[in-house]
Amino acid sequence: MYAPRTYTNYNYWIKESDELIRNNQKRDALFCANKAIEFSTTETEHAEALIKKANLLFDLERYEEAIFLYNDIIQKFDNTTNPVLTNCLVQAQERKKQLNKTKTTDNTQNIENRSSPEKEDVILIEVANILKKIRALHSLEEKLPLYDEILQKVGNTQDFILKKCIALALYKKGTSLAWLNRHEERLHIYDEIIQKFGNEQDIIFKQYVALALFYKSILLYTLGRYEEELPIYNEIIQKFSDEQDTTLKQYVAKALLEKGNLLSLFGCHEEELPIYDEIIQKFSDEQDTTLKQYVAKALLEKGNLLSCLNRHEEELPIYDEIIQKFSDEQDTTLKQYVAKALLEKGNLLSCLNRHEEELPIYDEIIQKFSDEQDTTLKQYVAKALLEKGFVLSLFGCHEEELPIYDEIIQKFSDEQDTTLKQY
Repeated sequence: MYAPRTYTNYNYWIKESDELIRNNQKRDALFCANKAIEFSTTETEHAEALIKKANLLFDLERYEEAIFLYNDIIQKFDNTTNPVLTNCLVQAQERKKQLNKTKTTDNTQNIENRSSPEKEDVILIEVANILKKIRALHSLEEKLPLYDEILQKVGNTQDFILKKCIALALYKKGTSLAWLNRHEERLHIYDEIIQKFGNEQDIIFKQYVALALFYKSILLYTLGRYEEELPIYNEIIQKFSDEQDTTLKQYVAKALLEKGNLLSLFGCHEEELPIYDEIIQKFSDEQDTTLKQYVAKALLEKGNLLSCLNRHEEELPIYDEIIQKFSDEQDTTLKQYVAKALLEKGNLLSCLNRHEEELPIYDEIIQKFSDEQDTTLKQYVAKALLEKGFVLSLFGCHEEELPIYDEIIQKFSDEQDTTLKQY
């Protein structure tokens, strides 16, 4: 059945980041690392997500941002005895040593050595000094006025680097306010980013604007202000639909998905359906893994919606499309969508009393995913085995049915996952 959205958690985003790193998609992995930071709930999770983000910034040669995070990690966890935090600390210290050997890590020193520094250079030095103060602080409350000091010093500048400082300070201030649960102030920060940089053409500022819009929508959802969300998604879609940057495409696809979920929440199912069609049409040929995931998600949501509308003959080809399109993918999330589509197809065939077509579906799940270590895929295999047993029972094939249950018991009896224990 179709269900309104639930936001994914820390484990989802950190796993996605790892998968994208393995595929050498580091810019996309950075997006997921940022989301992992947002959804982290413990000190250990926060540290692991921070070091992952810092290392990705290092690999992407965004050294100033990387060293900012390494210093933050070193300040926060310098006296820790936690082994996980110690590992993050050691990584930060080693990477910082590497950065200190390069000229690119100390742009402010080069500026200070000039015989007649420009006004912008002087401001940049002052901003760098404020950032050092921020890094030395542990209290978020104490950091907030320093972000304001940066904004005041920079003022209304046209200098590209200083504008980046404004965007970064506003973003960091928004993050601090999020941790302090000061939601109304946080909304104002996102509005300020959108207002200040909404007409900028550089891709960095467009990404800041898209991020601010998306965080604003999440915050409105958290506050239960659903009717204010829809215009946000429309703005993201309208503003960035023609962009070729992968990160911006991801924001557009995600905004479309969230718009569909919101329309579902309002019961506007006829308006919801074209949203999923737009995602499928717009991003079906994309090679980026995250965009493929959004296409698969849109197809699955469309199938579920057609099921709710009792349009079952249209529903079946949707699952076939997911299976055909993503069966050879190695990404774990896409594998999950394929397994889910196969299960949904099996359930639909059962509802249509086409039981003889069910068995090959369950056999495909079992054969395709039996060796997977991902917990969700293990759950789908267990479910497929159980459904296969039910179909054999329906056909009166009890001798064949018994080994199926033995296989479930043997395969999953040592699992710690609660759902697998239930099987």
